[in-house]
Amino acid sequence: MKSGARLGLAFPVILLFCNGALSQGESSDAQIVREVADSSESVAIEPKPRLIFSEDDVVRTREVPLGERMVRFEKLRPLSLPPIPEPARAELSPDQAAAFQEAARKAMKGRRFMFVGATVYVPEGDPEQAKSFVRFWPEQGGEPVSMWVNANMLWLCGFADFQTGDTVYSLMLMCSEVDMEKMKGASRRWKFQWQPPDIPEFPDGKASFVVVEGNPSPDDLRPFESLMELYRKDKARMKYAHELRTAEAERKRLERLADPPELKNLNIRYLRLDEAGQAGEQPQPAVIR
Repeated sequence: MKSGARLGLAFPVILLFCNGALSQGESSDAQIVREVADSSESVAIEPKPRLIFSEDDVVRTREVPLGERMVRFEKLRPLSLPPIPEPARAELSPDQAAAFQEAARKAMKGRRFMFVGATVYVPEGDPEQAKSFVRFWPEQGGEPVSMWVNANMLWLCGFADFQTGDTVYSLMLMCSEVDMEKMKGASRRWKFQWQPPDIPEFPDGKASFVVVEGNPSPDDLRPFESLMELYRKDKARMKYAHELRTAEAERKRLERLADPPELKNLNIRYLRLDEAGQAGEQPQPAVIR
């Protein structure tokens, strides 16, 4: 198999920092730790204290047009802000501190960050049969690694962390999708050449990967072993979650088209705390509530 670079695609520059080792075929008992927050869910947030200003506090005004709205800059007279309170610190005895550190050490897992770019090729409009071309860099500034993955990587975009027995992985995945039938039709219609990529065979049909560029070590591939195990175990749930996210995004898009949000003018207030910015004026105590 030749390098995936000949596909003529533009891939983002991705970095992967790894440690540890996992032999081929070793079970990692992977499981999702933290899913990506659902933007439709509301979270109660306690209001924070705010600075209160009056019109007398404004000493200078300037307006700048920004597209269909106006930005208004208001310089405020000097104010003295209260010091930031120091958080209360609990006093621990040496034995308590040692016990706490030991418990934290035992509970803490190793964390590894995965920055991955993927292009998902969907044949005949069937996402179940999708294959993904993945690229990453095991070491910053080192040689890239490219692989074909027998999985729809779009379905792996719904969670942020997953873990094995001794490691938590933070997955940062950027995906694009290519509908191969639509690309073929477009190439005929618009008279441009498009050659489908040369995808390797995956005889057993299970989620796995084939490296086509680079020389990754078993340690470099450990995160993908765990990710493929997770995909095999939770594929149906991942697909369903992806379909829900896609439907919700489309609903919001149509909602914005039907009722575009009103562009409101912006009002930006600012003040300077340095001596030169105060120009000899005596700062007044700020009103906070």
